[in-house]
Amino acid sequence: MLCNYLPLLCTLWLPVAVFAHPTAEKMHRKAANSSISVYMDVPGPPNLENLVVRRNGEILVTSYASPSIYRITPNTAEAPIAVAQIPNATALTGIMELQENVFIIAAADPLSPGSNAVWRLDMRPEESNNGSAHAPAQLSLLARIPFAQVLNGMTRLAKNDTSHVLISDSAAGNVIRLNVVTGDYAVVISDPTMLPISDGINVGVNGIHTWGDQLFYISLDQGIFAKIPISLSTGAAKGPADIIINGTLEFPDDFALSRDGLTAWVAENGVFVLMEVDILAKTSRVKFNNTLLASTSSAALGRSCSNWDSIYITGAKLGANGTAVQGRVFEAKLDTL
Repeated sequence: MLCNYLPLLCTLWLPVAVFAHPTAEKMHRKAANSSISVYMDVPGPPNLENLVVRRNGEILVTSYASPSIYRITPNTAEAPIAVAQIPNATALTGIMELQENVFIIAAADPLSPGSNAVWRLDMRPEESNNGSAHAPAQLSLLARIPFAQVLNGMTRLAKNDTSHVLISDSAAGNVIRLNVVTGDYAVVISDPTMLPISDGINVGVNGIHTWGDQLFYISLDQGIFAKIPISLSTGAAKGPADIIINGTLEFPDDFALSRDGLTAWVAENGVFVLMEVDILAKTSRVKFNNTLLASTSSAALGRSCSNWDSIYITGAKLGANGTAVQGRVFEAKLDTL
């Protein structure tokens, strides 16, 4: 029940991968709020792909250039560490928390067709009742999906469903339902708005998140942010797609949804901005415009009182020649959630 009052408690307790280089016009677009900082560098991978924020404030991140899942511990000088390494994989994409301290991860070896797989990382054994280290996290294979081309974004099928997840296949342009208990899987959504396009980079549907019976999604090549009604039992589409934004997103990758489902914050890869979408009004604006925001790929909201108004963004540190050299997580303060 305490979680229901967390926004109020926070108010009482707290003080008030690079696809393109930005043009001069893009670099000078102004945002209403520019409170953004480097939260943590992740030694090893040159960039990061996705993230999930744990209830204890820790952040888990993945990289398309590494088979390791890295953990960032808040309020410490401790460097991020690899908590698990997925075998026979060289790239990790989507990660989500299906139930408390149980995470689902998409992995592959891009040079090996048919290598897409989904794994479970169970971190419940890591902590004893007093919070001290107890046992290593447990990694297990849920399913190999050989027909998949590029498994990417992930979300639960329904709010309280801990058995089914939806996964975007960005190259195929469809959404797959996976039963994490049985390992059964099937394509459940194929929509023209999700497809890659011939003059794009072969990335269609990317980030996905469910809210009620709506599946929100990014279609990168088409520059679309949209939603589609789905069955909460099968994941299949129940009606046509509703395009929310079309034309103002340049390289949309993944996104975070507000807690009321009315706002989305979209990471634009290589454009140095985080876009804010008003879902009901079907409008977008630049929320953050900062040269720190290099190779941004995903975003997630804070979950504890200390970071309730924060949004975390995966990206990279750029070298002298403008290429990504190190994975990096940014923290931005949102004025409204």
